[in-house]
Amino acid sequence: MTYSNDYKINTIRLYNDRIKFNFSVKNIIKIQNIARSTLYSWINNKNDIVLNNKIKNKKKNKRFGKITPECKKYILNYVSEHKQFQMKKLLKHISKKFKIKLSKQSIYNVLKDNKITNKKVKFNEYPFTDEILKKSKNNLIEKLKKENFDVISQDECGIYLLTNNKYGWSKIGTECELKGQNKSKMKKFSLALAITKKKVVGLKLIKTSFNAISFNNFMMKNVKKNNNENKKYFLDNARIHHAKLLNKEIKDNCIYNVPYYSKFNPIEMFFNTLKNYLNTIYIKSEASLRRHINIFIKNIKENELNNYFNKAFSYLTN
Repeated sequence: MTYSNDYKINTIRLYNDRIKFNFSVKNIIKIQNIARSTLYSWINNKNDIVLNNKIKNKKKNKRFGKITPECKKYILNYVSEHKQFQMKKLLKHISKKFKIKLSKQSIYNVLKDNKITNKKVKFNEYPFTDEILKKSKNNLIEKLKKENFDVISQDECGIYLLTNNKYGWSKIGTECELKGQNKSKMKKFSLALAITKKKVVGLKLIKTSFNAISFNNFMMKNVKKNNNENKKYFLDNARIHHAKLLNKEIKDNCIYNVPYYSKFNPIEMFFNTLKNYLNTIYIKSEASLRRHINIFIKNIKENELNNYFNKAFSYLTN
């Protein structure tokens, strides 16, 4: 029978510590399931066994060597180009190119050190060329610069009653299953909001979708009267935002976002935070919905609003 070097070394250690553990040679050969002659042969050739083990480990360490700077750069470039890469494929490329074998954890460590994380994918549906996008962004930046990036961010969103939090608790091996609602039967509301870096300057919740008339009324009655500093309005390119009947006082002061890039508008982050809050409550009535929206707005801090603007405009300018 063939024994590994590790097995031989462990047996020799057990022999050397026999007095400490009160073992006899008979105990050792019984535990290790070897002949007495085999034991003494290993003891007599101890130096050779240890040396062979060191050589073997050295070869193994060379094979599984540390990631070189070139390899690290290759990993980062590969992940940058293949955002939904397959780990097996990447490891295969590395083994072929750098003649080293890495573990998955080694790749994860490189990504973690460079602040690259796995996250939900967002698809860019921008239908125009990069050149047009660059031009649109530059035009928008110039307009916002004139206002010192201090504008009123505005948009509308849909909110459903009886929505649940997407996460819950259950035992390992079981699904966290709740009785759901058919979305077509859930009651929908439309919420229009306008915010600055300091506060919410307009809010309107209605039972139907906003049209050009209701949007114009919202801007005139809810937002304009709170616009004491005559800030510009930053909106997306929805049809109702370009409607002919829109009041001239509003239309002349609008700055429109780059199409298909809602992340440049700070209000989108506000909506995401608000919806996450509402989804934890399971709201059943319109009165409850209005109450919790007001609670959320009352508790929102100025630094949070400021962060929404800083983050959104950093996406635009970087």
